[in-house]
Amino acid sequence: MNLKGRNKVSAEFSMSSMTDIIFLLLLFFMLSATVITTNAIEIILPKAGAQTTKKQIIAITATTDGRYYIDKEQVSYSDIEPRLQEIAASQSDNTTILIRGENTIELQKVTDLFELARRNGLTPILGVQAPKKSRR
Repeated sequence: MNLKGRNKVSAEFSMSSMTDIIFLLLLFFMLSATVITTNAIEIILPKAGAQTTKKQIIAITATTDGRYYIDKEQVSYSDIEPRLQEIAASQSDNTTILIRGENTIELQKVTDLFELARRNGLTPILGVQAPKKSRR
């Protein structure tokens, strides 16, 4: 008497569907990474516990060697306030200005940029690096 079943379960695992899923995830992350990059000057920002959540309208960048940028255009310090006045006149109420200073820049330079933005009716926010997530 043959009591063993004739239907045997296969111990093989097909990786073809898994590779399709991995390929689609890789494609998604590659495409989304190009959208996320900021159009700004590459500097090292100070670290903070939270990330900036307001929408960026325009970025002002200050470097340790005394250069200032509005978006990617280099400007002198004396040209920043007239440009902010133009921005305030052309934009709607509560325009946000992202102020980015290198992590080794003097605090007074960043404070002066905040004061220029507030004086012209703009809302300044400080640009910082998002904290790196630790793996435990």
